[in-house]
Amino acid sequence: MTVVASRKVPTRSSRRIVLAASALVVAAMIVRIWVLNQGFFYWDDFILMGRAATHPLWSTEFLLYDHDDHFMPMTFVVAWVVTMLAPFNWFVAAASLVLLQLAAVAAVLRLLYVLLGLRWALLVPLTFYLFSPLSLPAFSWWAAGLNALPLQFALAWVSADAIRFIQTGRYRYVGSSALVFVVALLFFEKSAVVPVVAFVTATLWWVCTHNTSAVLEVARRGWAMWVALVVVTLAWLLTYSLVVSGSISGSGMANFGDFLSRTLFRGSFLHSLGVRGSGSGGIHLHRGLTRRCWELLVGARLLLLPCWWRLSTSGMRRSLSVSWRCTSC
Repeated sequence: MTVVASRKVPTRSSRRIVLAASALVVAAMIVRIWVLNQGFFYWDDFILMGRAATHPLWSTEFLLYDHDDHFMPMTFVVAWVVTMLAPFNWFVAAASLVLLQLAAVAAVLRLLYVLLGLRWALLVPLTFYLFSPLSLPAFSWWAAGLNALPLQFALAWVSADAIRFIQTGRYRYVGSSALVFVVALLFFEKSAVVPVVAFVTATLWWVCTHNTSAVLEVARRGWAMWVALVVVTLAWLLTYSLVVSGSISGSGMANFGDFLSRTLFRGSFLHSLGVRGSGSGGIHLHRGLTRRCWELLVGARLLLLPCWWRLSTSGMRRSLSVSWRCTSC
């Protein structure tokens, strides 16, 4: 007897969700294209185009150029292609940002689908990502967008791969995450935070879907992926230390701890709170700190909404309510 595998037929509700998500994406891209239409090249953009016009693509002087302690050969590749196609043409440069933004949106949609499935709750974090003004400054600046958008793509893609690998054990997700991580690092060195974000995301997903110890279980089930990402990070760190003329390259691996502190803590966490560095090496509070705290409060509750939705019919709602109230403390 021949067994025919049944294929899941999209329901009317799922079609409506897809249409609603598509409408949100289209609306957000219209807004971002309008923002790009008001802009033009700025500062580092001219440096990228100038070097692209005076160096061959595959020269080490071009790809391995130390630009303000940034190691970003893939950014130089995109800048070279755009410059060769249409030098000083803002339309072409802006088009590259739109394509990268669409790729990042696709990766975020994939992550939300992995976390929530095709349900209406998916639209809440999607709306927050699409219409948050926090990413607009980088998006409207060509050089900054070439750094930030691949990072956004990698954060979402690798996080989804981590969850899929833990679910299925298929090693294709290990290869996929490692490849995306490598490419993101070649666009922007702060992509070094991707494995940390992926591990935290997988841990929170495990907490929301299982009633067992999260950190150890996620580490055990996803060990192959974590090892691959650590190997990529160490290989990239060695390359970075050889190429970039900064504090880390001056003393080799001795300043690795300081590099991680600047990238993960000062560069990401404190900056998100509105804390800025001073010229003397200290830090001071930005006047917008109170506003940023409210942003983090709202963001924390939005992140908890998918968990609440998943567990709304289970006995874990009470325990999750504790976490919800903690964001008000």
